[in-house]
Amino acid sequence: MKVNISDFQDKYLKGALIPEDIMAQFVDCSLRGETEAEIRDTVFEEMKIEQFYQAHPNLRPKTEWEVITLSAFLIDLMKSFINREDLLTEKADELARKINLTIDKYKVNQQPTSEIEYLYETTMWLKEEIYKLNEQ
Repeated sequence: MKVNISDFQDKYLKGALIPEDIMAQFVDCSLRGETEAEIRDTVFEEMKIEQFYQAHPNLRPKTEWEVITLSAFLIDLMKSFINREDLLTEKADELARKINLTIDKYKVNQQPTSEIEYLYETTMWLKEEIYKLNEQ
């Protein structure tokens, strides 16, 4: 049986809205056919976690915007490589430079660098492939 969001909010949250980031979990639970009590427990647990992170924002796990941006840049470079576009060497050099700067920044701020180092390794592999392509 699907649980109505409005009824749930009125009954358990005194009419307050379920936070947007928790709404998807509510919908998933409802679609899976979980009981109202199971959904209540899940939503309340998620809300407790969210309240904790609001009180302690420095403890919230985060994906750095730089990692996302550089990943997109690497994907674009791979597409260019597949399509045999021009200026691949310059693009790869620019990406490697940006990644190195980001790694340095992370190290200074004592942030984990494993994700960004993986991007660097992949970029260096792609640079090698570009070099081989240019030699042909």
